[in-house]
Amino acid sequence: MARTPNNDEIRAALERVLASQSFAGATRQSDFLRFVVEETLAGRGDRLKGYTIGVEVFSKPGNFDAQSDPYVRVEASRLRRRLAKYYETEGADATVLIAFKRGSYSPEFSYRPARSTEQELSELEPALRRTRRRRWGGLAAGMIGAAALLVAMAIMIGHRSSEPPPGLQSDTSQPRIWLDTFQNLGATEFDYFAYGLSDELAVRLSGGNPAWNGLKIYRGNDLRKLGVDPTSVDYRLTGTVERLDASVHVTARLLDRRSQQQLWTASYDETLDVGRILDVEERIAAAVVRTLDEPVGPIADAEVARSLQRSPMTLEAYDCRLRYTYALETIAVEAHDAAERCLERLAETGSLDASSWSILSMLYRWEYEFGVDLESDRASAIGRAHSAAERALELEPDLPVAHHAMALLQLAEHDYAGAKESTERVLSSDPPPTPRAVLGINLIRLGEDERGMKILKDAMAEAPRPLDYFNLGPIIYYTNRGEYAMALRWAERFELPDVIWNDAFVAALAAQTGDMDLAGKRLAHLLAAHPGFPAYARTLIARWSFGPTVENVLIDGLRRAGLPVS
Repeated sequence: MARTPNNDEIRAALERVLASQSFAGATRQSDFLRFVVEETLAGRGDRLKGYTIGVEVFSKPGNFDAQSDPYVRVEASRLRRRLAKYYETEGADATVLIAFKRGSYSPEFSYRPARSTEQELSELEPALRRTRRRRWGGLAAGMIGAAALLVAMAIMIGHRSSEPPPGLQSDTSQPRIWLDTFQNLGATEFDYFAYGLSDELAVRLSGGNPAWNGLKIYRGNDLRKLGVDPTSVDYRLTGTVERLDASVHVTARLLDRRSQQQLWTASYDETLDVGRILDVEERIAAAVVRTLDEPVGPIADAEVARSLQRSPMTLEAYDCRLRYTYALETIAVEAHDAAERCLERLAETGSLDASSWSILSMLYRWEYEFGVDLESDRASAIGRAHSAAERALELEPDLPVAHHAMALLQLAEHDYAGAKESTERVLSSDPPPTPRAVLGINLIRLGEDERGMKILKDAMAEAPRPLDYFNLGPIIYYTNRGEYAMALRWAERFELPDVIWNDAFVAALAAQTGDMDLAGKRLAHLLAAHPGFPAYARTLIARWSFGPTVENVLIDGLRRAGLPVS
């Protein structure tokens, strides 16, 4: 039986973790980790539930619902990632490990195992050889196509300049990733897993999801054959695999090739057995690609930051889409207007593709829901939103982003049957977590509360960084159920000063719960920003399409708060 560390060794390991740079400033994760370790050492590991942690670590009230409120689950996910980062960097030489099984808040303690070489898993080789042929059959065709495209682009632009290398210069509309073969840190008999995982990543990245971010993948050898310098790509995906007895530990890292900074890292631990090796490779590769393909993931963040430094008059359609990503994350009027102007300028030249038309439709629909035309003499944006969405679908009838834009537009117009059909169509495309969360909110708005909340919670758990907008789902959900205090708690999480329904929800729900002081403060804040709101409150609330129950609660609550709704 494996020897386990004693309590003194575990506490010493805990203090080293908490004193590390990885946990510097991470007060919530530090408190979380200390609490669960001490409770486990005291023999109370069985009481480490979401409710207990929420109340005793994060000072949640006694009626905290850990099943419907994902706060503890989100913090646990962040803690696992931070702990994994520590053991991959500062704690790489640690002898005592603190780890969590997936789905558990109770930590486990162990000594770092010695690398094992005794198991060969030779029985896997025939299946692995067959699978490698299957994988590389599809991958080779993709790489040949990519190589031909690179050569063609090199011929077309070769007369302009020989520096930087021609194969990568012409296409600025897709992030370019150099995929390293993952390094095996253990015995050479486990090299097949490192190669297999790298193959699976290449297949998934090459296929990509062009409906969303459309990554472009290069393997190092392919670039060199074309005479292209690998350092001229945008990002480098690398990692390690290590076999630990009956499990495998995988670390993936994303580097910015230009700044040489590490943008993202994640660790994955899976149990190994003969029948599951390929499943493990596919599961880990899928998790990595989901993160890289995220509209608010590490690549998108880096691309947005770069785009914001460029002059607005030099922006291409890809930059405009990045400006939309920034607007989506900040929900700020200034960011919205900048993205809209960028796309409109290019629309006049006829240079927008289907994805860009889809995004322009969403920006126009945003204007409509924010009541821009109700506060100014600007024409209603709903017609422009329709024209842009229809143009996108005309160019690419099956494009998920175009149907996503249409679903949001149909909701704004109370076309619930159409919105349901469009939402289901986008869900069937297996979108990344962030758009999937928005689709979950769509379903809640359409009356499918339980299904919508499940989709939303699952997406929030997977998203690299949940957006403030995601709070809208629980607000509508609990308001529909008459649980105004719970809805108010979610509404107060918003930090969206440019969104009218931010203040409207807090003021109305506070009044419904009897907190007239809070209701009065938020109503005053709303009226200071939008003094004409009483005159068009009913019209604007109807545009939000939150459903009749929520609309009635909002209007009644705002009246109780003192708003003279006409």
